[in-house]
Amino acid sequence: MPRPEYDIGKLTRLFGEFLETTSDLSEQAWCDFGKRTGAPASGTLVKHLGDSNYSTFIVDAARTHGVRGRVYAWPICPQGARHPRADYWTGTPEEYPLGHCLLCERSRERLAAWKERSPTIAAAYPELIPFLVREADSRIHGYVEFRCSSCGASPVQYSPKWFPSLPVCRRCRATGPATPGQAVERRGGGAKVKLEEEIAVALRGAGVNASADHGIVVPRGSYVADVVVPDVALLDVRVAVEVDYGRPRHNRHETREGAEDDRQRDALLTAVGWRTLRLRTPEMPTWDGGPWQITEKTRSPRKLADLIIAELRGAGIDAVRGPSDAHGEPDLEQLDEAESRR
Repeated sequence: MPRPEYDIGKLTRLFGEFLETTSDLSEQAWCDFGKRTGAPASGTLVKHLGDSNYSTFIVDAARTHGVRGRVYAWPICPQGARHPRADYWTGTPEEYPLGHCLLCERSRERLAAWKERSPTIAAAYPELIPFLVREADSRIHGYVEFRCSSCGASPVQYSPKWFPSLPVCRRCRATGPATPGQAVERRGGGAKVKLEEEIAVALRGAGVNASADHGIVVPRGSYVADVVVPDVALLDVRVAVEVDYGRPRHNRHETREGAEDDRQRDALLTAVGWRTLRLRTPEMPTWDGGPWQITEKTRSPRKLADLIIAELRGAGIDAVRGPSDAHGEPDLEQLDEAESRR
């Protein structure tokens, strides 16, 4: 539907009538006026009569139309600052062009008082000077930018008040000294799925060095995260096991977008020396050349662990280190109890 064309003269007359009939010049008052008279929305009014927003327009228009003695409240002060709703600038049309704002003055006074009692970076944290992006920042009081103390990347989101250690970028916090292809313990991230943890326990019980708490470092900037965390990592043989049907609801692996992300993750892990084995159902979408998968619907951790070991042996990979050293492990005992209840 094409937008209606508005006559500038009609808009001007409507706004003059609005100024004459009310002392409330708020945007809500203009909307109520529009319901009675058919006047357009405030955004249309501002666009056609020429201004950036209703708050500044209403001051200029009110002054032009000779309104005097009224007190207004705007979210934008004469100096262009946006104050919180509880601290609207108040004043008359005559005061607006003078650029006087008590709220801005109070802010400057508070900032000056803070600078007087707050030391500079050089005085408070001399050990951080080598990691400043700009050396001149050591003489200021406010926000400064740091570079990573490990890799030199900048800028780093860091505050010496929040982190007592040296500035470290997000990647170095996640990977430490590890290089692409190495496995590191996961830090943070989403909650682990119970089935994935149980599969790792069952694999350890069979003598496989399996972990649901490790991720693989990928090259910087190659993925949304610096560490790709598989569901289960077989650390000795560099195989990542992904349980694509581990989450019974909202399973992203069943969508085309999810399959594309799976393909990208598999390619990244292949590039750093890992292979990905996926546990999938027959209904899940696939892609050209992959994936390496086990098609199964069972949710028994022991059966899935046996299938994984058999698949690896079929590919010439012996992941079993020998007799299990995990017997008596509390998690394994709990898994036995869970299996008996199924």
